[in-house]
Amino acid sequence: MNPFVDYQKRGVELPAGCTDLIDVLRLGRSSDPRPSGAATTLADVGSFLSLFVSSSAAVRSLWIFHSATSWLGLFCGKHGLRALVNVDASREQAVRGVLSHAGFVPDQDDTLENNARGLQFVIPSTSGIEHFVRELLTHGFGATQVSPLEFHFHERKAA
Repeated sequence: MNPFVDYQKRGVELPAGCTDLIDVLRLGRSSDPRPSGAATTLADVGSFLSLFVSSSAAVRSLWIFHSATSWLGLFCGKHGLRALVNVDASREQAVRGVLSHAGFVPDQDDTLENNARGLQFVIPSTSGIEHFVRELLTHGFGATQVSPLEFHFHERKAA
């Protein structure tokens, strides 16, 4: 018997709001405006961007995953508003076309494993960001209205 474990105080109940053990691990990890279990698509872009833009947190990020190799990360912190785009070789030219049309020039352009590209750039303002993100997802990544997307919003208040 382990002297550091008090089996009299140990229970099998899950915390409120948890239906499975994985829910316990997810507690407090991120803010998510969608109901749990709901599939997310292009229709959800606006609500997640609104959450990101309106947050008063000192540091915040919004991740939008179209696939394992095509995703967008938006960051706001001490270096201002920045974006990181990861794209596979088959969609690279389409993504570069969207960036060019929006007036964004990557200040970091890296070749990653599996022939993917990592493009990082500054976003001068949140004005028009929803239109840009929708263009990137549809014309750059090839997402459709029914394509499943995965969103993760994180924020950290000032210390």
